[in-house]
Amino acid sequence: MRLSKLFGRTLRETPAEAETTGHALLLRAGMIRPLPSGTHSCLPLGWRAIRKIQGIIREEMEAIGGQELFMPCPPGTHEVILDLARREISSYRQLPLMVYQVGFPTLEGYSFHADQADLDAHCHRVQQATLNILHRCGLEPLVAEAAAGVEFVLPHEKGEETLARCGECGYVASLESATAAKEPVGAGEELREIEEVATPGVDTIAGLAEYLGLPTSRTAKAVFYTTGDQLLFVVIRGDLEVDEAKLARLLGTTELRPASEEEIRAVGAVPGYASPVGLTGVRVIVDDSIPLSRNLVAGANRDGYHLRNVNY
Repeated sequence: MRLSKLFGRTLRETPAEAETTGHALLLRAGMIRPLPSGTHSCLPLGWRAIRKIQGIIREEMEAIGGQELFMPCPPGTHEVILDLARREISSYRQLPLMVYQVGFPTLEGYSFHADQADLDAHCHRVQQATLNILHRCGLEPLVAEAAAGVEFVLPHEKGEETLARCGECGYVASLESATAAKEPVGAGEELREIEEVATPGVDTIAGLAEYLGLPTSRTAKAVFYTTGDQLLFVVIRGDLEVDEAKLARLLGTTELRPASEEEIRAVGAVPGYASPVGLTGVRVIVDDSIPLSRNLVAGANRDGYHLRNVNY
């Protein structure tokens, strides 16, 4: 087709509504046009590019055994595919099985497996197929650790998410999922006997460290939360903070709040001097910084006293 006959014209100037360089190029090339609703129409050139991308997706999904279907429902409507699976899968001999749907701008895939090992192997194949799709589209994504597994991300100044990235080992993760290497404290020290020490009026980590002449990294901090009707005792090294989003995800709850002083005392712990040592009837969650550290100072569950040489 001659360019003069193409529906959609190129633009000399960058439209004022262009938000990024890519957005500007799509507008100027006559591939998309904005709608009053804030979305865009795809003109013939843009729709042709989308169909080519969809073709790549289909090739890579079918290469790992995917079967394309169409479901007339909004993306993410899992009940529909589950109902179909209940009616169409009658024996484990039909497994493994994967179906997918290519939409715009989404790709949805669903797989069914007889055991966890087969599911894990399939996840690796899907990750590689996703990388193949992106590479064939000329993209070089970062593979980032995320709450739901992995994410494929492209760094951009207009991005809405912040990543943690190590320039030496190549580790990449979303901030909500990132784990940092923690330096051991007291490595090589012999495990000493626990001893009680008087710390009158010292009920904060900063105050404790100053009173005993120690860095905060040589202390164990007690942080209490409640979820539902359960009290949680989180133990973390004194120089670190509890990431409440990660804790809630670990517990599988959205109902997480700091415990009140009354709730803490109700289980026999003393606010400002709490310790997991000798405490019962409470769920204790220990941060991985604690096993890495030796001979820490922790609360004694007694007003005005702490314990030296607490080890996990």
